[in-house]
Amino acid sequence: MKKGTFDLHTLSGDKAEIEALLIPEISTGLKNHVDSHLLTLPYLKGLRLAHPVSNDACYDIDILIGADYYWSFVGNEIIRGQGPTAVDSPFGYLLSGPKQNGKSTAAANVLHVMIDTLSDNAITTYWDLESIGIKDDTTQCNTTLSREAEFESYRDTHLRRENNHFVAKLPWKPNHDPLPTNFHVANNRTRAMIRRLPADIVNIYHKVITDQEKQGFIERVENDNTEFGHYLPHRHVKKDSTTTPIRIVYDCSCKGNNTSPSLNDCLMTGPPLLNDLTSILLRFRANPIALTSDIEKAFLQIRLEPYERKFTKFLWLSDPNDVDSEFVTYQFKSVLFGAVCSPFILNAVIKTQMEADPENQTAADLKQDIYVDDVISGCPTESEAVQYYEESNKLMDSSGFNLRSWSSNSDAVRKLAEKDNKLKSTPCVGTLGMQWDSEKDTLTYKDINTSPDLLTTKGEVVSHTASCMIRWDYYRQYMSKRNYSFRTFGSQTYTGMNL
Repeated sequence: MKKGTFDLHTLSGDKAEIEALLIPEISTGLKNHVDSHLLTLPYLKGLRLAHPVSNDACYDIDILIGADYYWSFVGNEIIRGQGPTAVDSPFGYLLSGPKQNGKSTAAANVLHVMIDTLSDNAITTYWDLESIGIKDDTTQCNTTLSREAEFESYRDTHLRRENNHFVAKLPWKPNHDPLPTNFHVANNRTRAMIRRLPADIVNIYHKVITDQEKQGFIERVENDNTEFGHYLPHRHVKKDSTTTPIRIVYDCSCKGNNTSPSLNDCLMTGPPLLNDLTSILLRFRANPIALTSDIEKAFLQIRLEPYERKFTKFLWLSDPNDVDSEFVTYQFKSVLFGAVCSPFILNAVIKTQMEADPENQTAADLKQDIYVDDVISGCPTESEAVQYYEESNKLMDSSGFNLRSWSSNSDAVRKLAEKDNKLKSTPCVGTLGMQWDSEKDTLTYKDINTSPDLLTTKGEVVSHTASCMIRWDYYRQYMSKRNYSFRTFGSQTYTGMNL
């Protein structure tokens, strides 16, 4: 938000330079209640008003004076009567209170003033928070050369192998402000969040944390020193998944106060290494055999350097049956979902692994087929698809990653995945915002039945908006250039090829 200065002129001719925040619009136009009737009131006659009487139906707000400065402008003289009260000021008398003119109206004005000192667009900021670091920051790295140089620098100084897992350091910003512990904020927010949760969600929450501790992703902090490290509030996000009913999201953007930094403020996002979504989907449909999979708990498979773990502490109940029980402190042993650098670290690890053998074609293909933790690919023949399935599983397993929930329109691939207990249980697969039926080999999109009138939260608005943003023209243009036919293209279903 920009700052600017302007001059205030009083009735006595004095002038003062004032510094203020500048925004495009303070408020919509306000109804003008200062009419000529007020000047007929005996106790207001002869007063010079700060806002003169006019015939305008409404007026714009040019300057908004906060309550912290309001009394610097208001004088001591107060004039009362059967109507609004007049208070003197260097700019003239200010009126407030009822008009008492006998007129009534059923209309009501409701004003909501929001000041965002970080961005001119609060909704954009909210959407960026929802993406949790997955959105590329193209301003941070402008060229392919510098992107590659930054990746290589991080790989050489921040990554190492330990057994069959990668161990990563956090990419701290140079000369960042000291990171506070944040204990009290995290303690209060976590307690308030738990008290709002239904009992069944508390139990699922507890099971997720217990399972993560058993799998070595997190660890308890015994005899925790609350003045040491950094704490993170957290919340759950429901998922339409049989394997993961909820995801716990950690608020790495939480600040202790307006002047202290958050963990994300102290971390670099890293250069954008994500593959292009459109290119992934087009390659997926440009081949007769299509395959999809996802990396199980991808972020958590990357270990965090031991001395970095103290910055990822969080609190949870010692007794899940008592929401007021004492908290137990945990900290991450792995890269957590919620830090702005996590997608970059994941992509850097995968890129490092895939580039280890330059002659491996499957590794080269897999490197460009991954978007965060989803694998979406295609092969010209069934035999090549089988080879891709087998080799990609071995490649990812060598870095501690497990490819699961495989789907394909190839019977051979499906049988292999079923034998390995890696086949997705249903033929319908969520494919980067669309639904793919692997048996019928059709791409569909969900019905948009939600009425905008029923949207009550920001999350619902964002979800509804995102569901309307599928760009079918990319597929039509791409397929038409390659002489593929569209068997069906209705309001619901799109089939890419004649197989």
